[in-house]
Amino acid sequence: MRQTGLLNGAARLRARLDRGGILACPGAADALTARLVQQAGFEAVYMTGLGATAARLGTPDLGLMTQSEMADHARAMVRACDLPVVADADTGYGGPLNIRRTVQDYALAGVAALHLEDQESPKRCGQLAGVRLIDRASAAQRLRAAVAARDEMQADTVLIGRTDALQPEGLDRALDRARAYRDTGIDLVFVDGVKTRAEVEGIARGLDGPKVVSLVEPFGPEWHGFQRCALCGDRPFWRNRGGKRRSCHACRDPTPPGRPAHQLR
Repeated sequence: MRQTGLLNGAARLRARLDRGGILACPGAADALTARLVQQAGFEAVYMTGLGATAARLGTPDLGLMTQSEMADHARAMVRACDLPVVADADTGYGGPLNIRRTVQDYALAGVAALHLEDQESPKRCGQLAGVRLIDRASAAQRLRAAVAARDEMQADTVLIGRTDALQPEGLDRALDRARAYRDTGIDLVFVDGVKTRAEVEGIARGLDGPKVVSLVEPFGPEWHGFQRCALCGDRPFWRNRGGKRRSCHACRDPTPPGRPAHQLR
C-alpha cells in the first residue's frame, strides 16, 4: 500500500516526469523561498544543501549540517508550499543503516525526491574545489541501500544518484559513474559540478534516459540560448542559487528600493 498525505508530492513529481520535457526546479534555501518559488509559477522546488547551510548556519556547504537538521529543513519547506520538494541528502550520513534512516526520515517529511552523492565524508558542495570521491562500487552500494529502504516502506520517493566526478576526473569518467549508478535501481542520475555549456551538452548527449543538470550562477555569454541546448537531454532538472546571492547584496545595500541614497541623510 502506497503512503499518502504529505508523501503525495512524490506521486505528483513522478506524474510530471512522465510527461517529459524540461522541469525547471529552482533552488530554495528555506521555507519562505520555497513559497516564493511556488508563487512564481514553478512546478517543483529544490532544497539546496548549499542554501540550507547558508540560511541555517551562515557557513559554506562543507558537510556541517546533520541528517536530522537537513530532514527538519526539508519538512519545513514541504509544509510551506504545495510543490514537490526535491532535497539534497548529501552522502546519506553514514553506512547502509544510516542511509536507510535518511530515506525513511525524508519520505516521512514529505520530500518528493532526494539525491545521494559519491563523495567522501565530510563532503562539500560539488561546485567547490577539493571534492574527494569514494570508489564506484561503494557509491553504488549507497544507492542500493536507498532503493531497498524506499521499497521496504513502499514509498513513492524519487531517488537520484549524483556523481561529483565531473571536475576532479572529467566528463567521460563522470558519465561512466552515472551509468553505473543507474543500474542500481534509482530513478534519475545527476552529474554535478557543471561550469560550462559544453559540459551540459556532453551530459545531454552522452547519458541516455532521465537526468538532472544543475546550473549555478553567474552565467557567462556562452550560456545565451541555453534552453535550446538543454532540450537535447531527456527530462533534466536545472536550478540556480542566484536569488540568495542577490538577497545578500540587497541586505548590504542600505538604500530602500526606489529611494535615492541622498534622501536617507
